[in-house]
Parts: sequence; structure tokens; C-alpha cells
Amino acid sequence: MVDKLCLPLDPRLKTRVCAIVLYHFLFGDYATDGEYKEEFLEFYRTLDAYIGDIRENLADDTTFVVASDHGFTHLEYEVNVNQWLADNGWLSYATADHEELADISADTRAYSLIPGRLFLNLDGREPDGSVPESDYETVREELIAELEQLTGPDGRTVCQRIVKGEDAFEGPQTEIAPDLVIIPADGFDLKAGFKGKDAVFTEGPRNGMHKFDNACLFSTNDTLELSDADLFDITPTILDLMEIETDPTEMDGHSLLS
Repeated sequence: MVDKLCLPLDPRLKTRVCAIVLYHFLFGDYATDGEYKEEFLEFYRTLDAYIGDIRENLADDTTFVVASDHGFTHLEYEVNVNQWLADNGWLSYATADHEELADISADTRAYSLIPGRLFLNLDGREPDGSVPESDYETVREELIAELEQLTGPDGRTVCQRIVKGEDAFEGPQTEIAPDLVIIPADGFDLKAGFKGKDAVFTEGPRNGMHKFDNACLFSTNDTLELSDADLFDITPTILDLMEIETDPTEMDGHSLLS
């Protein structure tokens, strides 16, 4: 099944391409005991064997690290956030034939970019801002309150968490950061785009999607402290293992070597 899904490729690329296909298009079968669940598991048995071969061929003093930067979950509904904003009076367009950000009208109060980033149409920051700076917090809290009430066709709450921009981003370029970031509940894939959709909730060919939870980090080095590890810690840890000196102030993470 794996070979049938993947075009002839260099072996170095084939595993990655197959993983993308399987995760995005067969994860639903795995999650719901669907038609191709066994083929999904077959791929991981093959991948596990590859990983085992690599580890067996490493020298005893070589640290082996396996990491992922995100997890995966069953995709049930695509959520067209700009359509929801339009339906609820937050977003409107200057023309009926709209397809890009430049087509929003001057009375728009908010719009969305992928993935789940929401921007207020703030006066003084946006080209045709409609939200006065004096009303910024009031309008943002109003939008948060409405988003917290958003539920899917199955009755579940769409937004697992809504994070304010200043709580998610820091640094010299925060002026371009979104005002809100939505962390969706499992199964809801947040979409943007300005062409307009027939509905807020739609379904596409993919049945698997990224999620923030379920990322993993494994290592053969028992001196690594993994209990409170962060994604940012992986690079400084690998550099430390390779005995490459770095300036810790230039990285967000820190080495996990104890």
C-alpha cells in the first residue's frame, strides 16, 4: 500500500513523502478503524525497522535523538475563519469578486490569516484601519468572547485556547504579530483565504492534521533532562552534544544535557 501511494523517488525522500501522504490522507482511517488502518500501521512498522537499523549501526558513544515538532490528530472539519468573521459582521469586502487581503472594505474590524492568526483592522497600523486605538482592548475582548462561543456541527467548542499576541510573541518585530492566535480543539483545521466559502464548516480530502500536543523527543543519552523540554531546546542540545560552542543569548532554548 505504501508503494502504491508514493511516486518513484530517491529513497531519502520516499519515507518523508509517504509520511505526509499517510498522515494527511489516511490518519482518519487509523483513528476510526477505517479501511486503511492496517496499511497505516504497516508504514510505521517499516519506519520503526529503519530507525532500528540506524541505531544498531551507531557507535556506542554516539547519541541518537528522535524528535518531532508537532503531533497529529483526526481532521473532521475545516473552519473557514474569514467566512465566520464575515457572517458575524467583523469582515466585509469592497467588491463582490474578492480573493485577497487588499479586497477587504474599510469598515472591516477583523480578518484572519493561516493558521488561526487574527488581526484587528487597527487605525494607524492597517492601511484603512477602522478600529480606533482607544477601542483596541474593548474590541479585542468582544472578538474573544464571540470566538469562545463558536461551536462546530457536532456541538463541540472550536477554540481550545485563544492567546493574545503579546503573550505569544516577543522581540523587535512584534508590531507585525497577530492580535489573537487560536489554538483549535482536535479535529478543527483553521483556514483563511478571502474568496469566500459557502459555509464556515466544510470538509476536504484530508482527514489528518497537525496539532500542538503529542510532539515527542526521545534520546539514547540518559543524561538528558527531558521532563520539561521545549522545542527550542533541541538545537542547543545537539550543538552541545557535538561540543560546538554557542552564545546562549542568541537562542531561545537551552541545552538539556545535565
